[in-house]
Amino acid sequence: MESFFDIFNVPFGWLLNLCNKITANNYILALLIFALIIKIVLLPFGIMQHKNSLKQAKLSPREAAIIKKYAGRNDKVTQMKKQEEIQRLYQSENYSQFAGCLPLLIQLPIIICIFTVIRSPLRYLCGFSSETVKKITDIAIQATGNSAIDQITALEHLKANPSLYTGLDLPETVYPDFGFFNINLSHTPKFGVDILILIPIITFAVVFFTTKITKKLSYQSPQMTQNSADVKLSMGIMELVMPLISTFVTFGVPAAIGVYWIYQNLFGVLQQFILVKAMPFPVFTEEDYKEAERLMSGKRPKKKKKTEKDPNRPRVRSLHHIDDDEYNAKVVENTPNQSDESKQGPLLTPIPMKDYSKKKK
Repeated sequence: MESFFDIFNVPFGWLLNLCNKITANNYILALLIFALIIKIVLLPFGIMQHKNSLKQAKLSPREAAIIKKYAGRNDKVTQMKKQEEIQRLYQSENYSQFAGCLPLLIQLPIIICIFTVIRSPLRYLCGFSSETVKKITDIAIQATGNSAIDQITALEHLKANPSLYTGLDLPETVYPDFGFFNINLSHTPKFGVDILILIPIITFAVVFFTTKITKKLSYQSPQMTQNSADVKLSMGIMELVMPLISTFVTFGVPAAIGVYWIYQNLFGVLQQFILVKAMPFPVFTEEDYKEAERLMSGKRPKKKKKTEKDPNRPRVRSLHHIDDDEYNAKVVENTPNQSDESKQGPLLTPIPMKDYSKKKK
């Protein structure tokens, strides 16, 4: 442990190194398993966030009633009253809008640590000290003349030119292989004729479509669905900005980072799909929304009409059948076997039960 962040970086580095060994030094497959394990580790935060959305979804009819109450009035005072009433509704039901942001805030430093581990294979996969990493990087810079060499590029140079590093007395270790067919994941994608440009293109497509799918699988509050055309246009632009930012970042980092980000987005959609199936959002009818409007206006809830009898209600029998049942029970007890009945008739004759359910004409 050479820094405070190594408390998280070292375990994540050990995990990624283990995945690399399990996959026989197939780094792209190791990143897949590593991304899956990280998503499982962060699953409790995803469940917490989904439950918070469920709590808000249950308030949907009452929230829609408040919005309808102030519909058509867009002045600042009215909008403030609407927001205050919605906040009072949230407080009365112990719902906090910031509770859904807490899991994201907790995940942010973890994601930063993961990116650090992937970008620093000499330190966290090979287990070299920071001093040794600096010496390896300096040799790579002197040999290539490139002052912007990162640890992934320095590791590739070390594997290709081991004779330049004999004076460092490095311990024996299995270096990760960043090659995948003709693609070297240690290199940074660039514009032009470069096969690595496929990584940013795939990143944009995956982030764009997974954002769309995740939005459909997530709860949308009445305020979001009833926004004006300008607000919806702004939200649409934001949905396009996030994939563009992710694509821009992949042009400044090794391709391995982009591959990991693709895996994370795909597993994120899968996680949201499973959570929605396991804990589906409530479905409300038009009558539920009308009932919420009556309650919010101070009226009494409307009584439901009795269209059919309650199947759980106990059945009441007529008293006329009580004696007949007792008599027929004695008939069953005293009925002889078939062999005896062939010799002699039945001892008791059952009384035919009258049908009292039919009304006399």
